[in-house]
Amino acid sequence: MTVLTSVDLPEGVSSQLYLSGIIFEFLMFFVVVLIMILSIKKYLERRTRLNVYIVSICMGFVIALFSTAFGKFGVMFFGWAFVVGSGFDKIALLTLVAVNCLFMIFTLDTFTKMKQKRKSLIILLYILCYVPAVVDIIINFFAIANILASLIHVILSLVFSITLMRFVLQTIQDIDQKVHKIGMWLVFFTSLFILSFYLLTNTSILLIALGVLKPFNIFYFISWICMVLALFLFYTGFFQPKWFKNMINK
Repeated sequence: MTVLTSVDLPEGVSSQLYLSGIIFEFLMFFVVVLIMILSIKKYLERRTRLNVYIVSICMGFVIALFSTAFGKFGVMFFGWAFVVGSGFDKIALLTLVAVNCLFMIFTLDTFTKMKQKRKSLIILLYILCYVPAVVDIIINFFAIANILASLIHVILSLVFSITLMRFVLQTIQDIDQKVHKIGMWLVFFTSLFILSFYLLTNTSILLIALGVLKPFNIFYFISWICMVLALFLFYTGFFQPKWFKNMINK
């Protein structure tokens, strides 16, 4: 086992902070895995296409978190060099791109009554908008931490979040039952936390690349907390487990 020393670490990051960051990432990972397992249980109870989307979104975040955490774990225990934009970071970013596309598909399938042709066209255009970002992530065309990919990702995350919020608000107006109405409000706030996650994550990446901040900064920690909160609200609002219904109906 390689002993973690200051030589292995990025400049300005102590071994204590680095270890805390790894522990934090794996804690977030296990929470997301738990939410994914609960989602799979709900899917097995009712096998619908929408439930498949939710499970797939949870799996995407699990893969992204594991990739970024395992890369840092390798620096600590296997002697790998710490590199911003490593292969593990690329896997995480590409997975998040797929998650965003799944979120858009879920939104259009769940909350709209568009004709299938129009829906498919919107989804295709949304995915095509990500092509430059995917190319940038894979080949590192821009030297500064995939700046093009980060910009495209933030813009398309904003598009998805506004779309979800708009359709959820329209749905809420047609709901009378208290439990379902509150559940939809949780889905509404999911989009806000997801957007916060992407904004904070990309801000952290760019500021690290520009030398303004160090890895494991405040933006980084808050971003993953936002992601976990988003998934929890998404699961609770959409599936409405028994404990949630009991709490609302008290």
